Amino acid sequence: MKKIIALAVASAFVAPAFAADITISGYAEYAYVDESQAGSSPTNNEIVAEDGNITIKATEEINGMTISYDYSLDSDGSADGGNSLDISAEFGKVSIGEVSGAIDSIDDKADVFKIIDNGIAAVSNDANISWQLPTMAEGLTVYVAYTPKQGDGDYVTRKNVNIGTSSALTNQVGSVAEDLSGISAVYSTGALRVGYGQEDVASAKNTYATVGYSMGGLGFNYETAENRSGSTTVDVASVALTYSMGDTKFMAGSKTKETNSAGTVTKNNSITSYGVQHTMGSLLLFAETASEDKATTKDELTAVGIGFSF
Repeated sequence: MKKIIALAVASAFVAPAFAADITISGYAEYAYVDESQAGSSPTNNEIVAEDGNITIKATEEINGMTISYDYSLDSDGSADGGNSLDISAEFGKVSIGEVSGAIDSIDDKADVFKIIDNGIAAVSNDANISWQLPTMAEGLTVYVAYTPKQGDGDYVTRKNVNIGTSSALTNQVGSVAEDLSGISAVYSTGALRVGYGQEDVASAKNTYATVGYSMGGLGFNYETAENRSGSTTVDVASVALTYSMGDTKFMAGSKTKETNSAGTVTKNNSITSYGVQHTMGSLLLFAETASEDKATTKDELTAVGIGFSF
């Protein structure tokens, strides 16, 4: 009886540590990539590991709020970034850590490939704090993002640092953009989806717009972004067309980039891409090809790969 009572008392102290629901998920991807560039060595081919990670997530309900924390490891066991503490309730969802910025929360709908980049990286930033506002109208989602001017200090490494030294402001939790403030909104109704966002990052100003349409197995997404810093403006536009037939999806995409520096316009590149993906449960097989026209060269890339999610 004494042993039973002692065990019950011990369990009362131990149980709270296991109150949260723990889930483990991940993704592994490998691809054979063959790349050639005009005017240089004819071929560069290799096996690459893309996006391999494992995410551990803990979730618990506390006083009407849903609290969750996730921690990600990459394929070699190092921190993968994107770790955050999320709090969801009637006020919406607040995420703290290395989280998606305002534009990053709604972009990359035209980035449909696995190896080929058809996204809008020029204006996509991570932030320290993101707030998904509560629903104000059906189909409307609004995000607000913020990072302090000096970035996110890591308390664990800073707590014993002399605040009078400059090193007190150099420790970063993750690869976030400093001095960031932004807002974005996306509205979906039926087959149509439209979104707009803008962010100020230090002295730069980013704007973004997107429109998408899907019906049956057909999908269309268009994105345009502008990064303005001083007298230099970088414009990126991306479009993707997809068609799904059962477990197979066919893709075509195009991406252009143009730089305007003090009135001098340079067309940096134009990328045309095609691909196909086939899913078998948690297994993904894919093949992609792309052609990039530059000012002096033309690059071509072909990739075939396999991905597994759990």
